[in-house]
Amino acid sequence: MIKDDDINVPCESAFQEIEREVFLVPVTMSPVAPKETPKQEPVAEKVEEPAKIEEPAIEVTPPGESLEVKEFKFDSKDPINRQFIPEKGFAQYSRYFVYDFHNFGVTEPEFALFIRDVDAIIKSGKKPVITVEASASKVPSTRFKSNEELVDNRNATAHDQIRDELAKYKRVEGKDYTFGTPTKLVQGKDYANDAKKNRLIYEQFQYIKVRVQG
Repeated sequence: MIKDDDINVPCESAFQEIEREVFLVPVTMSPVAPKETPKQEPVAEKVEEPAKIEEPAIEVTPPGESLEVKEFKFDSKDPINRQFIPEKGFAQYSRYFVYDFHNFGVTEPEFALFIRDVDAIIKSGKKPVITVEASASKVPSTRFKSNEELVDNRNATAHDQIRDELAKYKRVEGKDYTFGTPTKLVQGKDYANDAKKNRLIYEQFQYIKVRVQG
């Protein structure tokens, strides 16, 4: 503790002793506890979960619904059809070639589901037979020398694409499934230079149909 006090001593003063009482106020010094640094809970490292890919469910015939095989008919607004009857080891797919459409199915969702139906039949222990029916109308083809050649091409394309897509499921032709004798048709109304006027009449004979029986 420090105490300051002023004393006036004139220059001419002789030597003398001065006694003075100094009153000190007692002060208690309490140690100040250091501030504690709050503890930080360990933060768990966030682990990214892999994205969940939802696959479309395999279509199963609802209870009470007929297990009869459907006959797919032409509908210009709905040219793609598919049916799967697991109980019968049966699946089918059809694609009508509406106006100005020439390609066949690999990129279409219904075709992908059809391939998965075939794989499901194989998984059930069966060795299915796949039969392709290819058809063309009598409207002259601009891409092929004849309609018969067009039908041959449609049949071969269907065969190859089904085989290639099943290969992605590790299914091998001859071992896991076989192809039956194809049906090739050129049919319908005789052409009368009226392709646009009677387009809907001709289109009903432009198709690929595939049936699978386990």
